[in-house]
Amino acid sequence: MSIMETPEKVSACAKTAEYVGAMGLLIGCPTMTLLAALTPEHPKLDGYLDALLSRSIPDGAAIAIFGAWLVVAYILYHLPPRHIYQGPPTPSGARPTYHDNGMAHLFGFILAYFAGSEYLRLYRLDILVTSFVPLLGLLNIFALLFCVWLTYVGLHSKSPDNGTNGKGILYDYFAGTVLHPRAFGVDLKLFINSRFSMTFWFVFQLSALATPSDVARPGLVFCALGNMLYLVGFFMQEKHYTSTIDIIEDSAGFYETYGCLSWVPSIYTLHTRVAIAAVDQWSWTAASIIFVVSALGWALNWWTNEERSIFRRNPESYCPRPFTQPGKVARSIVVPRPDGSSAYLLVDGWWRVVRKPQYIFELISAWSWGVLAMGGTWLDLVGFFYPFYLTILLLHRIERDHRRCLAKYGTYFEEYCQIVPYKLIPGVY
Repeated sequence: MSIMETPEKVSACAKTAEYVGAMGLLIGCPTMTLLAALTPEHPKLDGYLDALLSRSIPDGAAIAIFGAWLVVAYILYHLPPRHIYQGPPTPSGARPTYHDNGMAHLFGFILAYFAGSEYLRLYRLDILVTSFVPLLGLLNIFALLFCVWLTYVGLHSKSPDNGTNGKGILYDYFAGTVLHPRAFGVDLKLFINSRFSMTFWFVFQLSALATPSDVARPGLVFCALGNMLYLVGFFMQEKHYTSTIDIIEDSAGFYETYGCLSWVPSIYTLHTRVAIAAVDQWSWTAASIIFVVSALGWALNWWTNEERSIFRRNPESYCPRPFTQPGKVARSIVVPRPDGSSAYLLVDGWWRVVRKPQYIFELISAWSWGVLAMGGTWLDLVGFFYPFYLTILLLHRIERDHRRCLAKYGTYFEEYCQIVPYKLIPGVY
């Protein structure tokens, strides 16, 4: 910092940059989702703009798919859960409640999807592929309008957890004004982020595998299987997701909710759609080896998340290290709370190696999917957009979480950082 750069000036510049960045995302993300939706199907510049403008208009099939999807997801949401559990407390002390029936939802949706196609003959299994561009056009429109409603609800809410960000109405729309919106007996964050967004990502893989082809496509097959394996793990650990920064800190607005309604369906399926369009260059042997790398990343990601989830349930008796003597418990830093209870920072198992071990394993899987989607054309670059974006997202999230934990735990977190000095890659970062 130079002599002329006071802390107040630096802070003002940072706030200006944050606001400008938010406005850029408001404009850029809807455009990007439509470009990502069309490009694998129309990779040539000739007629591209006309195709984008004409095909992104919602049609009857898109409306029927989205409407039926919401109805089925709503019904499955209310299936008898194993139990109803509480999420972490909000700043005001409220505890949101969730249904622990994520796996039942997933398998129920898969069954309904196959029944509608193979038993009722209402559509072909590849309908999500053939109707993708107009469906994304509809999701864009719905998501943008839905975020208007969320902003209104938050600004008129009496809950201390909701309200304006104090940076103007456009920033309120971007960042969100309501932390845990509910409607019709549904937690809207869980419903949109998981029961719609992640389910769409999964079912799209089934639709991709059903696309007709005259040749074997091992890259597509293993790319889709890798995605589905990852998502099965997500739904197995959905309870863990409700304790992440997406749920406990980010309000429901454009950044969070538009992202799950439109950005995730478009960007998170991009590599699979590139694999559909690609001239497959992988043999079954090569593709299976890449898939094993992807599966290993998934397994280690699941392991690290499970390690922390079990520790959180019983921090005073859990030991993540195998082959240890009876009575050995996980090493942790105990943080006293004002109410007399304690918080615990895990410094054992994978969480002793780096602070975010689950992220590096998630990135291994994501980059493997990009490799599997390669077909020897310029679209290979498009297929790597998701892992590249995910890398930037997770690096940004690491820094956000660092600031949040430092403010929350103070000197205890500083002690934790001395014990676990690296954030993502040992010896590097």
